[in-house]
Amino acid sequence: MPVLTNAQDRPWLTDFATIFAHMWYRDFPLQLSWRDKAQRADWTTHIGITVRSTADLMGLFTHFESGGRTDAILKDNQDKAVAAFEWEWSALHRGDEIVTEFEKLKKSCVTLAGIRFMCLIGYARTGTSPRSRDDYTKRSTAVLDGYTKRWNVDLPPLLLVVIHFEWKGDQKNRRFVKMTIDEIAGESRNLLREQPAYPWEVSGSRSAQETKSSL
Repeated sequence: MPVLTNAQDRPWLTDFATIFAHMWYRDFPLQLSWRDKAQRADWTTHIGITVRSTADLMGLFTHFESGGRTDAILKDNQDKAVAAFEWEWSALHRGDEIVTEFEKLKKSCVTLAGIRFMCLIGYARTGTSPRSRDDYTKRSTAVLDGYTKRWNVDLPPLLLVVIHFEWKGDQKNRRFVKMTIDEIAGESRNLLREQPAYPWEVSGSRSAQETKSSL
């Protein structure tokens, strides 16, 4: 007979990561047959909906703009915080002065004692710039390595969801390449999942077939 897992033993972070990875493709803002570009507000809304939908399936409540203006906090039915979330459109390579969400999550660990995990959802630019010759892949990697070193061992684990993109100019904007999901704990980073950022690029999926048929 299956043993019921209690709230303390439940793998909250990996459960969320797995469900979020699939829910990301639901109600996607883009569809190749009629819309190939979305705005910042579209993606911000999409992330919020995906976080809430994932929380719903886990039996948790989503509180937006809570706990000192954190983007979202997930709570159980005892009003205990399970996870806190921050997401930011600005590319990670722009540093802490622009992308302040990493430090906000670190500070929230103090005020949210007993929380199971924290989550940062961000965007990492890849490739090089023909104008400045900057290697954005290296710069983004350096930021992620820095996050790993700066996430202290006494903090709850950090779930790091990153959408990697190439810059295609002002007309086409960002072209997503992939999504990576990592867990940072004990000053080490473990890749949990890597997947296409677009639903129609998932091999064998219904979205891939529908997109192929409509083109």
